[in-house]
Amino acid sequence: MALKKIVFVDDDTRILAAMRRRLSDDFNVVTFDGGHAAVDYLEKHNDISVLIADMRMPEMDGLELLRRSQEIRPELKRIMLTGNADQKTAVDAINDGKVFRFLRKPCDSADVKKAVDLAIEESAFSKAKMEDVAAVIENSPDPVETSQHMFLSVMSDELRTPLSQVISISDTLGNQKLEINERAKSRMLRQISEAGQNALSRVDRILKFVKFQSAADRAVTRKVRLDLIAAEEVGKIRPTASERNVTISFESNLVPVWVKSLDENVRIALRESLENAVKFNEENGHVSVQIKANTERAAIRIANSGKPMDKNISVNTGQVFQPLDSALNRLDHGMGLGLSLVNAAAASGSFNYDLWPRETGGAWMTFIFDCPKDDRNECDIF
Repeated sequence: MALKKIVFVDDDTRILAAMRRRLSDDFNVVTFDGGHAAVDYLEKHNDISVLIADMRMPEMDGLELLRRSQEIRPELKRIMLTGNADQKTAVDAINDGKVFRFLRKPCDSADVKKAVDLAIEESAFSKAKMEDVAAVIENSPDPVETSQHMFLSVMSDELRTPLSQVISISDTLGNQKLEINERAKSRMLRQISEAGQNALSRVDRILKFVKFQSAADRAVTRKVRLDLIAAEEVGKIRPTASERNVTISFESNLVPVWVKSLDENVRIALRESLENAVKFNEENGHVSVQIKANTERAAIRIANSGKPMDKNISVNTGQVFQPLDSALNRLDHGMGLGLSLVNAAAASGSFNYDLWPRETGGAWMTFIFDCPKDDRNECDIF
């Protein structure tokens, strides 16, 4: 099997030589020490999987090269190499859709390899036939059958944690034998407030679950714009992602993507998935959101680059991230309520989903929607 071709552009020939030497066992590495030569190559070759470019180069900088490459080969995954001073520019480029992700210099060849593997893996989704994407999900268990079991198994832990914090701190404050200074009291009162807000948030999400669950058998779908909802939810999660040094790329195009569902259900499912993708990622990790559609169906995939999933966790729909015992549930971040909400939103919103570990680490969640017959999407995206 032929190696995937990547183009690496950097004005430092020592870096080019090192990357050729370290990556050539895994990829067909083509290198250039300037942007103009790379552009000429891109115009003549259409078998390139990934373009990696240094941000700061003479004559044509990395941003200009990546912009030109987007015009010539829009399907290319583009990775930018940056120094610390250029990170804001790189994040802005990701937010604008010009770059898949960026790597900080100096970067190890192992980091470059992982980023390229992720890019190639996601390119496969963009190029896949919708029938193949949908087939995997259609063979998964019905979300209606799994939602209630999942919910009951995680609700206790979801509420017990913040309420136990409130009780514990309150008992400490009420202990007359302990001398607590004003600074410590202030800190503990703040912790009580935060735990109370956390509990209220979880109660609100539980009520959302009950609402979706009760409507699962009688939902009436409408036409909703999947691409606009996804763009809005990605925008809402970006500040949280930025605090954790996690970048988010969003790939769609100007073609409206209409699906048959309910606005609130789609929003909740995407929001819970995005929050988990950020929360359970590694620092300096990446989350990608991709949309594709044809005249009958649309798919959106949310993927992160976190650590590999624990092998003790089942990976069937409805049991994903639900460990085999309560100790593992505490260990593996308690994702149950979020996934229960996704299940219930899918069941009452007439769409399907699946969640699987990635070979390159992390996981991806894919949603499949039917498209309304009276407002068909015009073409395949990507």
